Parts: sequence; C-alpha cells; structure tokens
Amino acid sequence: MWINIGPRCRMALTGGVIAFRLSVLVLVVWVPATAQALIEPGGLAAARSAFEQAPAHTPMRCSIGPVHPALNFGLRFQTGYKIDIPLNQFRGTGHKLNVLVRVTPDGREPAYLSNIGTLPDVPVTKVDGEIFGRFVVGEGTFGVEALVEDDLQRICRGKWRIETKLSGNERELISTIQPANVEEFSAVARRAPKTSPKIGRLTIMIDAAPLAPSRSALQPDDIGASSAAGSV
Repeated sequence: MWINIGPRCRMALTGGVIAFRLSVLVLVVWVPATAQALIEPGGLAAARSAFEQAPAHTPMRCSIGPVHPALNFGLRFQTGYKIDIPLNQFRGTGHKLNVLVRVTPDGREPAYLSNIGTLPDVPVTKVDGEIFGRFVVGEGTFGVEALVEDDLQRICRGKWRIETKLSGNERELISTIQPANVEEFSAVARRAPKTSPKIGRLTIMIDAAPLAPSRSALQPDDIGASSAAGSV
C-alpha cells in the first residue's frame, strides 16, 4: 500500500513499515505495494468490536473513497479504496495506522481484511497523504466499510456499495473466484477449472495509468502492480 504525499513526496506502507522519499534529498526505499490480508477466525471478534465502538472514538481527519472494481487479467474483480489523510496530524516517530475493511456480500456474512503500517518521522508539512489498498471479489453486490485507526485511537470511517458483473464477451470467461466471494489480492490467481476452453492465440492490449492521479508517468510500483494483476 503506497502513501503519496504530493508530487515530489511519497511513502510506502508495507508489512508494518513505511518508507518515504522527499524530492531527491532522502534515500528512496522501494517496496512492492501490499494488499489487505483476510483476518483469521481468531481475530474476527476484535474486528467486529472495532467497527461497533468506532463512534465513541475521537475522529481523525481523513476521507475514504472506493477504487471502482475492474476485471483484471487474473479474471477477478479487483477493487479497493483510497484514503486522503492530512499528515500534520502526526508528529514525531512511531505512529501506527491500522486499516480495517469489512466487505459484506448481499445475503451473506461479512469478510474482514486488515493492513497495519508504521509511519516514519513525518516532517512538518501541510500536504495530504494518499493510502491505497486492494482486494478482489467475485460477481455480486457488496457493502464495503473502511476504518482507519491510529496509535492514539483516533478513527476515520467511510462506506460505499459496489456491484460486479460480467458483461458482453466477458460472460464466456470462467472466473477464478466464486460469486459473492471476497479474497486477498495476490500476485498469482487460482487457476480456472480444467474445463476452460483452450485458446489458440490471445492478444492482450494494456492501457495503464499511474495509481496516483497527480502523477503523469508510471512509477516502478505501478508497473509491479500491473504485472501482478496479470499473473495467472
């Protein structure tokens, strides 16, 4: 998960650590973008409690919106969220961010996903950070709720609905994820059943854009994410 903090400043939230760069004055640490991880059964009670108790916590300034679902080359609907958060709320070192996501397929029990990261020493700044996260779903209609909590137990929340459906020639494809399912995004998708029709020749054309809307050129992590989405 990457945090972009303006056209010349960026942070990467990965596996519990965030590396960052500021112009060309600080060493850049490039780390692959990470996805939300499904919460194991033993952690579900705590995740449910976090959403239930969120209204009682001090609010944190941020806004959360969806990344609209799109069928990727792994034949799964890839979706996620974008969080805009003012970085002047964090002074000093050791601040942590925990992003919880609850995805509820219509008529089914919700799935919970989590990603935890640690901020480095944030310089005095007035810019906002952008946090991106992703996961995959099957066909269906889903309610999505996202919750961001920091180490001071401040909370920011957002919610929306998404609908995924194969259309046109896509209906001839065999998806690698069951309808109404929620899964972690991974570089290697589960292979479709062996009953899939054999394709003698396939041409794939890619129209790619940077993950961060403020950038005009692809970054190394953008290319890595595109390559991962195309692995089957």
